[in-house]
Amino acid sequence: MGKNLVVARVGEKSLHRNWLRGDKPNFDLVLLFYGKVVPEDWAEDGLETHVIPGSKWEGITSYLDNTVAWRDYDRVCFPDDDLLFDATLLNSFFYFAETLEFDLCQPALDFNSYFSHPVTLQSVSFSVRFTNFVEIMCPCFSKRFLDVSYKLFAESPSGWGMDNYWATMLDQNNMNLPGILDCTPITHTRPIGSAGSGCAPGHSPHDDLARFCQKRDFKVPVTRVLGGLCLPDGDPTNTKVMSCDTTPVELALLLIEDVFRQTNMNQFQKMNYIVQLIASSDFEAVRFV
Repeated sequence: MGKNLVVARVGEKSLHRNWLRGDKPNFDLVLLFYGKVVPEDWAEDGLETHVIPGSKWEGITSYLDNTVAWRDYDRVCFPDDDLLFDATLLNSFFYFAETLEFDLCQPALDFNSYFSHPVTLQSVSFSVRFTNFVEIMCPCFSKRFLDVSYKLFAESPSGWGMDNYWATMLDQNNMNLPGILDCTPITHTRPIGSAGSGCAPGHSPHDDLARFCQKRDFKVPVTRVLGGLCLPDGDPTNTKVMSCDTTPVELALLLIEDVFRQTNMNQFQKMNYIVQLIASSDFEAVRFV
């Protein structure tokens, strides 16, 4: 098993202590505290902790620029501090990320989660989905992809824009497709935006997105599911593969079926996402079913 690192941007209400419960972690945890004074009782946990003001991505950039230890790890994950999971789940997540050789991936969000992007919600028919999008909430990078992408982090305090661009960077560097791991779902516990965007007063994440895209002459692509894996009993050696190239109808119908299973989407959200799936050029064949 490779070496795994979790670098978490945390405040006083952080849920990170839950992440160390369950099985013995196969990862190290570093805290980047954005408040003024680290809670006294955190000292007993013995975790490496840095006090760095600013947004999530400004703080992470500062840490990466001013330390070298992270370069000793094979994978680095950057979760928000309001995500609920334990070490047992995260151990499994890192196992599948390594086994399937992802350069960029994230755990899916379970049915109890607040969410922004429907594609990140767990699709229960799959163990893994290959996509063109991984959200800034909990991205996990291979060492080689982090090496070529982390300089972007300073360009968008909110993170908006760069998560849409990561798939393009993977393609440019001949790296593997990004993925969402449905077999290791986590819970996003707080409403979207409750922690703020990290932007300065008078500045919005939409400004970050516009500036980021303009700088690179980049148009945000339609979010797509490009394929999926079904792993019976979680065994990567016994895999059923579906893709938008070889089995577009079967893939799309399973995705749509899973949308109807969602309990944290209203009917409008479900229909809007289904239209997005069908309208995607990758699923052209579905229109004639």
